[in-house]
Amino acid sequence: MRDSPAGTRPGRLPVERSSAVLLAVLVVAAGAYLAGGYPVRLGLVVGADALGAVAIVAGVRRFRPERPAPWLLIAAAQICGAVADAVNYLASGYGSPWPFPGPPDLFYLGRYPLMFVAVLLWARRASAGRASLGRGADVAVIDVGIVVVAAAMLSWIFVISPLTGGTTGLDALIVVTAYPVGDLVLVAVGVRMYFGGGQASPALGLLGGYLGLWLFADTLFDLTTLNGTYRPLRLLELVWVGAAILVSAAALHPSMRTVGTPSPDRLQEGSARRLLLLGGVSLLAPAAEFAQYVRGEPLHVPLVTGVCATLFVLVTLRMNVLLTAQRRLAITDALTGLRTRRFFEAALALEYGRAVRNDSTIGVLLADVDHFKDVNDRYGHKAGDLVLREVAARLAACTRSGDVVARYGGEEFAVLVPNTDRGMASALAERLRRAVAGTAFPVGDGVAVPVTASIGVALLPAHARTPDELTVRADQCLYRAKNDGRNRVVVADDLARFQPDQSPLPGAL
Repeated sequence: MRDSPAGTRPGRLPVERSSAVLLAVLVVAAGAYLAGGYPVRLGLVVGADALGAVAIVAGVRRFRPERPAPWLLIAAAQICGAVADAVNYLASGYGSPWPFPGPPDLFYLGRYPLMFVAVLLWARRASAGRASLGRGADVAVIDVGIVVVAAAMLSWIFVISPLTGGTTGLDALIVVTAYPVGDLVLVAVGVRMYFGGGQASPALGLLGGYLGLWLFADTLFDLTTLNGTYRPLRLLELVWVGAAILVSAAALHPSMRTVGTPSPDRLQEGSARRLLLLGGVSLLAPAAEFAQYVRGEPLHVPLVTGVCATLFVLVTLRMNVLLTAQRRLAITDALTGLRTRRFFEAALALEYGRAVRNDSTIGVLLADVDHFKDVNDRYGHKAGDLVLREVAARLAACTRSGDVVARYGGEEFAVLVPNTDRGMASALAERLRRAVAGTAFPVGDGVAVPVTASIGVALLPAHARTPDELTVRADQCLYRAKNDGRNRVVVADDLARFQPDQSPLPGAL
């Protein structure tokens, strides 16, 4: 399609049927394109682009997305395409073709920045949601790098290098290079949007198909231009018409308002399909060089070597980020963001060994939210989750950087306090109790409920000789606090006198 360088309203269809009706109309138009002559094809190609712009404006007015700017930028790109097609094909069919570069190229190239900004806005919005979760941002950037490096290599070997090799004149060289470079930029932001974790929807899928068909048609145009087989308004233009169909359907689907919306549940950095895709992309460099060798075409050994090395580094970085993320997930409670019980027990064993070597003291605090079942029963599990998150935040805010705060199970929390004594541990437990009981907890709909916690405290070696004994002792103190009326702190000293063995701790000999 460019120069060769050589909700319902009264009287309206239900919104659920609008896309289907549009698709049916455009499929009929495609049949007319195949059966019609040059004037019919010209009208259909230009009309498809223009109809895409009209459909987008109609969709924005009907569904009122929170951020309409990306959609309107795509509509502007469709208008640029319609103008470029009209100017280009009218000259080719009814006059003298424009020289290259010519006025149509101004409009064809003008679509790239419009589409780039539109897709970038969607991608940034989706990835902002992931960044706020602290997950996925690094992986997505690396994945985009893998795809773009491989795509840039293919574009250079099969498109840019051959096209520029037969082009004379600086202006023509710049324009002929701008098209594949623009496609690469769209690949980058398109993949970023796909990997960005936005909410999956029919409109997003249709937009992905639109970009895919558009880039596929551009590449076919470049290749047919190189081998001299391109003819205006033949089968190739149907691919661009198909792209216009998809973007029109996307704009008229109710889910268009959710495109770019972050989705915390759509985190697929380690999905088998995504890893398979990236693995295949990583093999494109040696595959392309082998294809050149078989075809007897010039080889690009330095380029392919550099690309392979870059892909190797990116894949290694991705593995490292993925392993780090998996480790973080394994030791982090998904609901509260605190450490898991497994991490707490491992840290306790580590601190126990350090205490044996240094003859130091460690403390364990076990806290349980009082009457938590009543909160769940009265306000629902969602309210219970809000309470647990807020309790976790208040506990973490009261502890030192070297302390370990963990969700021990259900509504129970544990705090590991190295290098402490009875006074410090007791004071910390009291601060934690007051922090929980200090202000009511919001549970939604303007409702706030008072919450308290009972806390048990035990120290090693004063109250126990092993990590297991220490947690058991703290648990006994916790249940004493519960039985004594809740919302209180009980230290192991307050129980019936416990006389620990005064012999050295195990491992100290």
